[in-house]
Amino acid sequence: MKNRQWCWLLPLAGILACGDDPVEPEAALTMTEVEAMYFGIQEFAHDTLPAIISFNPADSSAIVQCPLGGQSGLVFEFQEVKTDDDFILSLSGGVTLAPTDCRLRHGNHEFTITGTPDIETSFHFEFSVADEVPTVRYEGAASGSFEWRLEDRSGTCNIALVVNTTDPAPAHEPITTTISGIMCGLNVSFTHEPLVTPGGITRPVPNG
Repeated sequence: MKNRQWCWLLPLAGILACGDDPVEPEAALTMTEVEAMYFGIQEFAHDTLPAIISFNPADSSAIVQCPLGGQSGLVFEFQEVKTDDDFILSLSGGVTLAPTDCRLRHGNHEFTITGTPDIETSFHFEFSVADEVPTVRYEGAASGSFEWRLEDRSGTCNIALVVNTTDPAPAHEPITTTISGIMCGLNVSFTHEPLVTPGGITRPVPNG
């Protein structure tokens, strides 16, 4: 074909392909799928009962098995401030995931992720009492990039998210958690209530 005669003129970076078939674009994720992917990753990152393949106490790193197959490197760090009676006033930390063909599920969505190179999450929890009124503050963030597969689709995803809470009034009402930012090319804003995972870590869960 004539177009093949000019292939050597194209830059190595490849603006155009020298074949007969066009390059297929990545199939975009829906907002529901992105939300499911976010919570699947968070549930895995903050589960305190993962299947551990190996652990290195020197740097608090581990290789853990993913819920449905594959594995992930895991590095975690926590710092806490307690009262004299061992009550936690503040807790800060972070978890870094380096997944490889890590299969996760949230709701009806099952997907596979591989870090490029990793996904980082951080958080800060603070509890205080003023004039006998308790106040809870929770902030967090997630960043990084990974390749994903969902059914017969695949693509890449960059994350730049922040997490904030609104302390309710009256105090017995649930705390509202908002996750906002960019994920997988979408502007996202999820509002959720906390729920304790089997591993004992509080995570947001969709309302309704």
